[in-house]
Amino acid sequence: MEQFSTMFLSFIDTWGYVAVAVLMGLENACIPIPSELILGFAGYLISAGRMEFFHATVAGMIGGMVGSIVTY
Repeated sequence: MEQFSTMFLSFIDTWGYVAVAVLMGLENACIPIPSELILGFAGYLISAGRMEFFHATVAGMIGGMVGSIVTY
């Protein structure tokens, strides 16, 4: 499990907002990726000044909606 966590964190660090949207979409499409890990690390990047709060929030919402629509 630690291996997956490291992979997701490096994906978010490299791809930023796109990674947040993609991973949140996968999480909402019933693929077991913990959203707490995704959004928690995005929050860390926001506090470090590497992401903007508004853009990260919008990316998470868009990813969540797309994942839910795909599942529906």
